[in-house]
Amino acid sequence: MLTLTLLAPGAMARSATATPCDLAQIRDADLDDALVRRSVEIISRAGRVGWETDARLKHLVTPTATISIGTNDVVLILEPGVAGSHRLAKTVNADSYRYRDMTYVRVPDTACRLQKITVMFTDTIRKRETKVDFAYVEGRLVSASGQQQPYSEGPMERSEGKD
Repeated sequence: MLTLTLLAPGAMARSATATPCDLAQIRDADLDDALVRRSVEIISRAGRVGWETDARLKHLVTPTATISIGTNDVVLILEPGVAGSHRLAKTVNADSYRYRDMTYVRVPDTACRLQKITVMFTDTIRKRETKVDFAYVEGRLVSASGQQQPYSEGPMERSEGKD
């Protein structure tokens, strides 16, 4: 697998500033929904004009968040933080998203610990899907790793009746 890195030296240094977690009041059953909405919001905001000055986007994405996108066996490591989120959003270029609901219950009182969620973004014009794995700590994005691939679709005849 070929990996290309597009980072300035020292760009991965950790920030010492902490932000209070805004997910603390969310209970188990609603946490996945909140994380999916947050992930979609990040991709949406990062793809808009004015992303550089979007205060909400800067709140949601840590400055050191690791962002990458892959296609086949090539993975591009993008800029950290909001700039990498912008490049990811522009590459994904989604007009819809999907999330597969989980069938388990999360452990109580963990909303602000490390949380992971996977969202599938679709660009229906170019017929590409991008599966993005998001990771959050204290409710803020710390990493997003996407894998993009083309897809085909078409109508088919349904099966008839019961067995």
